[in-house]
Amino acid sequence: MATTALSCLQSGLFKPQWFGTDGLRAAVNTPPITPQCLQLLGQALAQLIKRGDVQQLQPAGCKPQVVIGWDTRASGPDLTAALSEGLGSCGVAAVLLGVVPTAAVGHLVQSRGACAGLVVSASHNPASDNGIKMLDNQGYKFSQQLEQLLYRQLQHMPQPLPGDDGCAPCSWQHNAADVYIQRISRLFAAGPWLKGLRIAVDCAQGAAYKIGPQLLQQLGAQVMVLADQPNGQNINDSCGSEYPSKLQQFVHKHAVDFAVALDGDADRCAFVDEKGQLLEGDAVLMLLAKDLKQQGKLPHNGCVATVMSDMALKQQLRAVGIALQHTPVGDRHVVQRLQQQQLALGGEPSGHIVFWPHSHTADGLLATLLMASLLQRADQPLSELARQFEPTPRVLLNVSVPYKVALTQLPKTQQLVAQIKRALGDTGRILVRYSGTQLKARILLEGRDAYRLQQLAHQVSACWQWELQYTDAAAAKQET
Repeated sequence: MATTALSCLQSGLFKPQWFGTDGLRAAVNTPPITPQCLQLLGQALAQLIKRGDVQQLQPAGCKPQVVIGWDTRASGPDLTAALSEGLGSCGVAAVLLGVVPTAAVGHLVQSRGACAGLVVSASHNPASDNGIKMLDNQGYKFSQQLEQLLYRQLQHMPQPLPGDDGCAPCSWQHNAADVYIQRISRLFAAGPWLKGLRIAVDCAQGAAYKIGPQLLQQLGAQVMVLADQPNGQNINDSCGSEYPSKLQQFVHKHAVDFAVALDGDADRCAFVDEKGQLLEGDAVLMLLAKDLKQQGKLPHNGCVATVMSDMALKQQLRAVGIALQHTPVGDRHVVQRLQQQQLALGGEPSGHIVFWPHSHTADGLLATLLMASLLQRADQPLSELARQFEPTPRVLLNVSVPYKVALTQLPKTQQLVAQIKRALGDTGRILVRYSGTQLKARILLEGRDAYRLQQLAHQVSACWQWELQYTDAAAAKQET
């Protein structure tokens, strides 16, 4: 296996662009998501840990160990085994947590005093994909600087690669889910404080299929569960936060106080009110921010969102005395700003909600408890509360692309975007970017006329796709 892993490196299969907005992600058995590449990644991470000069990977007084959790994809166990073998061959022990949410891995990194955490998951992607999310010794996602260190370590692997000498044994922590449940439960009232609440949960056939209902039931809620029968191939398959329509249909037929749809690794959540209406992600952030402020739990009366948040969110929060800060897309950036400014709440319209410092990554289950806590004190149903948020007309178009080419290489698309910006002026905006985890272009427009925005979005999409046809694919793959 070591020779194969070395060949993987020498073939140039690890490239800077593999590190996207959320670690590594690709189709299974496509570099870098192959057992050979991940064994190599485990060896490189182990060597980075044993160097002793990387502060984010050096908890005081701990043995060199890395905790690993995964979701319900059929490919997860084999990829986990490859990571474990790579770590162990370089003297760093892998501690296996089983099927748990990403946030649980972050908590276990801290509770064990581990050097790092790895999550084998492709989040909201289909079962044909998988990925690796990397967490440092405090449970934070690797910074871009730490990813660059790891990439440089991959480039300078010793030859030959380490063998079995000094191999560190792999072990299991079977109570990982219980440790996580206890930790986030302690943030709220003791006992069955959810008694009387009826909650429907779509588990996306993913990592929270057991732990999600268990948490809510232990706290006293009456729980109705959907998509909790994973078979290795059905994760996110017409269910979960990316496909909330089935949950909405369920709510139309069953009396609930609210419903939540998680994604494959339970770091995203989409909320549905008691009438079956899907809440805007920005509406969720606004409601939680206002509730925490009323409780005196919103430090500096501030919160954080990304540039994808609604134009109206900042104004509506300001009206109730809450200052909103913006970051680039990705919950990693949200968390970094929360930490820097010592704020408590941040999120993305896609459903990532972070309650810092209690969680160092987005956490769909913790967000569900925050929403449940809000409703326990509110004298209105969620549908009425959600009406407080008045969204700006917007269009978000996701366009599949064969490969990614920097917009600086697409002059006609750039020209069209600039033209639209001038036309919208102060009454709207346009934001274009590539997905950090998928081969998709994202086109966001906000303004006064939704129909006109839709037309403009399709114009940009057509121009983008047309221009890509005349771009050298080989050169494009080298550039991105």
